Amino acid sequence: MSDSEHHAHYRFWPSRLPRHITVPQTSLWDNLETSARRYPDKTALVFFGRRTTYGQLHAQAERFAAYLGALGVQKGDRVVLHMQNCPQLVIAHFGILRANAVVVPVNPMNRAEELKHYITDPDAKVAITTSDLAQELSQASGALAPDGRLRHLIVTHFTDAFDPHEGDDAPPAAAPEAKKIERLADAGTEDASGGADKMIRGEPAPWWLAHYWDSAKNRWLTSRKLVISALENDALLAPVLAFNELSNNIDARVDWPWQHGKAGPIAGSTDLM
Repeated sequence: MSDSEHHAHYRFWPSRLPRHITVPQTSLWDNLETSARRYPDKTALVFFGRRTTYGQLHAQAERFAAYLGALGVQKGDRVVLHMQNCPQLVIAHFGILRANAVVVPVNPMNRAEELKHYITDPDAKVAITTSDLAQELSQASGALAPDGRLRHLIVTHFTDAFDPHEGDDAPPAAAPEAKKIERLADAGTEDASGGADKMIRGEPAPWWLAHYWDSAKNRWLTSRKLVISALENDALLAPVLAFNELSNNIDARVDWPWQHGKAGPIAGSTDLM
């Protein structure tokens, strides 16, 4: 290949940008350490209204690195990081680097069969995930030969990093009318579609769902926090719902146990019925 062919993309390269980069001699961990030292009180992360400063992030990553070391993680070991965007993802990433280990980032939309390769190919013995993805990762590890399985699966909850009842995306402060939450079939019966197709397993509404019925607008509040509440409080939904960071949608991984519950994006509140 000629030099001109090798650099053919230069014809489209923005003139304001350099064509080469100088790789810094410092590590990502050093960058965090420097920021924490210079700006300890400056905000590093904002998650559902809760702020984490650089000083806090640095301290949490240090503690997590020490925990990994106590588990036996050594220099060069591969650690699977399998979660969606949240503060724990950042803390774990820097903690792995601080422990001189290697981050193995995994797309949270992968299923058990795919996850097996992320365990065996890098010979990972430790994985970090969130409660909504833990079952899939555990299933993947359990399907492997004993010597190829994970030794430690560290699980965190999204709500470890924020208060689900605070912030802009919080459920309504006022409790919904009692008659609206006796059964989901009763909730929203004024809707033109009728109450019959709003039955959800024919059971009383679970306690965690009550806050998400907007009686003023006669609809469900479909939000990321609703999905998080479902994942952490309803065993039937835990392996089903997920928040797709790429499309910014709530996705159902498979057909799910609620009426009209089909796999695919959940576009609006009516898809929950």
